[in-house]
Amino acid sequence: MDLETFKKLPLGGVDRRALIGLLQDQGAAAAERVLATQRARMKPHGVKIAEDAVVLFLGGSNGITRSLAAQLA
Repeated sequence: MDLETFKKLPLGGVDRRALIGLLQDQGAAAAERVLATQRARMKPHGVKIAEDAVVLFLGGSNGITRSLAAQLA
């Protein structure tokens, strides 16, 4: 029985040069669409922060989410 050997490749095997071109051509528009969709679904959950503040939620390892609060100037 011959079994295919799994090879772990960077970026899941995506050609990095092709990815760079794709991001240059479509990256900003795709990010804007995703952001617009996510912002449309946002709603307050009872916590109020100042108008000139932002809270960023950063992904972490082992399910630990980290957050950062910053005051905008």
